[in-house]
Amino acid sequence: MKKILIIAVVTLTAVLLTVGASAMYSFDRLFVNEYALASGTDRQTEDPVQIRKGDKVYILGWSAIEGGLREIVYTVDGGEQHTVENNYRDRADLTGAPYNAANNGAHAGFGTDERAMELTGIDSLSDGTYVISVMAISENGTSETIKTFNLKVGSGTPDGQTGEAGQNGQTGQNPGTADAPVIAAAVAAFISLSGLTLIKKRR
Repeated sequence: MKKILIIAVVTLTAVLLTVGASAMYSFDRLFVNEYALASGTDRQTEDPVQIRKGDKVYILGWSAIEGGLREIVYTVDGGEQHTVENNYRDRADLTGAPYNAANNGAHAGFGTDERAMELTGIDSLSDGTYVISVMAISENGTSETIKTFNLKVGSGTPDGQTGEAGQNGQTGQNPGTADAPVIAAAVAAFISLSGLTLIKKRR
């Protein structure tokens, strides 16, 4: 029993050290169109974040990623990495414990008290709903996802899709994976009925 307890403590300590050595971060604010702390309304807890086409999105926080923060990027639906506004600040207070001492604190903060950091290019997104992931990239090339949220632009319906109701009252779209069980059941029932009809004819 004592050996099991020692193993558990050692394992937990190793896990905590690993987590502490990788990255620590904070996602403090998310603004839409307003970028100053004095006037901006924090919307970081909203999901989805609703904006209009052409709106700008700003973020504020910090990252003490191992090796030091090189840049903040974001992805749309897991695609390519997009750059952001070059708006960092030094955070010398992040060089000591419990933060990662390997981080020298140079521009570890993204956004400043005067101006939050813009996710450049968000204002050019078409109507639709997107998954946005904000990531920290270290000087070593490693990355850490800081925040993932859903972003609903305009109606949330992609351009070119009307979303008009079909005959069954649902949106006028092709059957999706959610319809597969219903379609499979219908096909099975049709085959069964066809088989019964064929048996009756042979009799």
